[in-house]
Parts: sequence; structure tokens; C-alpha cells
Amino acid sequence: MFASRITSEVQLGEERVVIRKLSAFTLDKARDARQATQARSLRNYGGEILKAIRSENLDKVAEEAGVKAEPSADVKAAAKAARYAEFDQELTLNAGVVSWTVADRKVNPESIADLDEKSAKVLFEAIIDLSAPVSAATEEKG
Repeated sequence: MFASRITSEVQLGEERVVIRKLSAFTLDKARDARQATQARSLRNYGGEILKAIRSENLDKVAEEAGVKAEPSADVKAAAKAARYAEFDQELTLNAGVVSWTVADRKVNPESIADLDEKSAKVLFEAIIDLSAPVSAATEEKG
């Protein structure tokens, strides 16, 4: 019933990090924050990307920009990545990291913001996996 009572331990090198399951309310906030970031990014790209979307000419625009679209060999991995892309990483980490064994750093927004990219990714994905697991039916659709 109460998500915050569900915890898990993640090993990062020699350090252990305790994470918690996020509540439905917090997951919604993380989704909303991610959508707001995506909307700002679209606005920043300006009219060219909107024109491309409207004209359904994304391949041509990507080619002109030097971006090559390669189909994913692993559909399940792509589906998993898309699921992670639904949530804001900073909000998720701040709400989901409970404690760690790092002696000289307390868990707070500043120390979480100081995590290296690999550690942040591992913890973020572990929190999402704990909080919003993919059902077997969803994986099969993948």
C-alpha cells in the first residue's frame, strides 16, 4: 500500500545505495517534469522541426542534419529505454535515493547532482524498475 516502505539495495563499486519505490504521485510528477523538459526542447529547436513533423519528412531533415536513423536490433532494449525516457532523472533520483555507504557525503540534492553519469544512470534505472515494473504482457508487445 505504501510505496516508500519498499526498498532495495544497489551495489555501485564498493559502495551500497539504498533506494525506495516511488509513489504513484511522485511517478506522475517525474513524468510531468520530463514532458515539460521535452516541450522546452521542442520550442528551442524552433520552427524547422515543427515543419518537419507536420510534413512527415523527418528522414530527410535528419539526413540533412547528418543524423542517421538506424533501426534497433533489440526491440526489448528500445522499449526499456523508452520507458526510462518517460521520467525525469533528477526528480527520480532525489525522491528515490534513501542512503549510501559513502562516509563523507550525505544524501541531498547537491550530492545527487554530483553523481557521475554511470552511477546516476544505474540508480535511476533501478528506481524506475522498482517503482514501475514492466508487466510480462507489456514486454511481449515490446
